[in-house]
Amino acid sequence: TKAELATAKERLTDYQSIAKSSEEQLAELTAASKKYKEETTSTLEKLKKSEQGQKEAVADLTKDLMAHRGEKEKAEANLKAQIDSLTVQLTSAKEDATKAIARMDSLASEMKRYQMDSKNAQTNYERELALHAEARSSMRDVRSELASEQALRETAETQLLSAQKDFETEKAALIE
Repeated sequence: TKAELATAKERLTDYQSIAKSSEEQLAELTAASKKYKEETTSTLEKLKKSEQGQKEAVADLTKDLMAHRGEKEKAEANLKAQIDSLTVQLTSAKEDATKAIARMDSLASEMKRYQMDSKNAQTNYERELALHAEARSSMRDVRSELASEQALRETAETQLLSAQKDFETEKAALIE
């Protein structure tokens, strides 16, 4: 019926918009995840370079300490302070890296969930599309059957009129 067809069209439109929205959300999430991963990777690279530079600085300072025995106590205190600072920075960098990895895992989990939602929406859309096609096919069959029945009815009416004329002619001939 027209109401069922309208309902099917509304469902089709709804599922198309849901699928498109899911695809857009998935694309946004994927882009955000990729950007976050790139930023995290860049930060980790910088931290590794910084760590290497800091290790080299500690080695240079140690050599200077050996060369300048007269400033041993002062230089030693400075080095200990720098080492403490670098250790704190290294610990902080490791914590940041751990948090970044946890966030990436969370984003990956979220992305899988969105992919599953998108897949479900696509499945529902395809199911509704198949139901719509089936309904259209049924309507075509009913229309074809109706046309056939109308043709049969018209043929029967024509035969009935012909039989009535023949009957009237024979009746008139018998009355005369």
